[in-house]
Amino acid sequence: MIKNERAKMLVSFLKVGGLWFSFPESRYGRLVTAVQVLRLLQNIFGWYLCVCPLFRDGASFLFTSTAVFIPIMFTCMQCSAYFFAYRKEVEAVIKDSDSHLCSHTEDWAKRIVDEDTKLLKWVCNFLNYAMSSFIISYNVGPPIFDLIRFFLGHQDPYILPLPLSAYFDKDQGRNLKHYSIIFFCLVWFLSVAPATIGFIILILYRVSVLTSSMKIIKRRLRDLYDPEDKDVDIIRVPWNLSTTIKIHQQVIRLNDKMNEALSSDIILWKLIFNLSLCFLMLLMNQALGKDILLVILSATFSLMLSTVLVGVCFASNYLQTMSDDIFNEIYSLPWYRKSPEVRKVICMMLMESNRTLTIDYKSTFYVNLESFVQVFNTSYSYYTLMNTVKEK
Repeated sequence: MIKNERAKMLVSFLKVGGLWFSFPESRYGRLVTAVQVLRLLQNIFGWYLCVCPLFRDGASFLFTSTAVFIPIMFTCMQCSAYFFAYRKEVEAVIKDSDSHLCSHTEDWAKRIVDEDTKLLKWVCNFLNYAMSSFIISYNVGPPIFDLIRFFLGHQDPYILPLPLSAYFDKDQGRNLKHYSIIFFCLVWFLSVAPATIGFIILILYRVSVLTSSMKIIKRRLRDLYDPEDKDVDIIRVPWNLSTTIKIHQQVIRLNDKMNEALSSDIILWKLIFNLSLCFLMLLMNQALGKDILLVILSATFSLMLSTVLVGVCFASNYLQTMSDDIFNEIYSLPWYRKSPEVRKVICMMLMESNRTLTIDYKSTFYVNLESFVQVFNTSYSYYTLMNTVKEK
């Protein structure tokens, strides 16, 4: 049973995104779970339809506007499939984090948790509104523009790149097939957009849970002594480090569980990001001077994807910074004025805090600001290569 407001908000976004498959408290739990599985199958089938023209047309299909959806749809599909395959591990980690947030009983600690919850809610709502507005604009704007063109006497329909644009006939008119393809793409957008939002919010959530606990640890460490006390004698007030050590160990274990349950999907998402930005740059280059609306929408979407990736990498970087701050706070304690037993405990805490908290996969692939620069450089290299091949 989820109790904390922050965890409840995350679960609600995951449910809407089709990434949550457990509904034991609902009367129609099995039916809702079946609907979530159908959404997963729809994502898989949509990506299959999107990639089929690649085998029909060969490598030339990669230079069409539709190819931009291959990496984007694959990212959404693998995200949904991963959450279904590892649903028990994901749910267990979220429940553990919820229990960890609820374990802080002091009023000042609760205020820290509540303040971070409000901040995360604001960021999540802004992300939700921004992504939803773009999806609505991309799907509603072109039909309205096409309707205006129809009344002006233009017989050829105006179509923005869609996942199934390759299935349009060369002389496609405004017929049943035309609107059926557009409708299926709209349904797909309405399915994958919430999934993408839920996945990004999950990354921000895992960082916020750990940073809230580290803020509480810093506060506890600072309350142990008075920085203005210059007495060189042994401090007479005994230190109660048991609660601080317990919270610190919980944070380390929780981060390890999160890396084990979630990081492989995050790293794969980051790697596929290279191709998404590459195809978007290629699409903007093709549409430049021909379709100003497509250029604006492509540039907007590229900016949104880059902003999301920067935000995720910055959040991971912030987690590392907070972890280093904890190490400095522990080392800055006047431990040398305490008894040997306390010094031994402080040394153990220093050894534990020396393990920097990161979003990584098996300590090999990391998510940080340096990796963002690598992603962007790789995307531009792919774009340059494809542009050169196309010109030849």
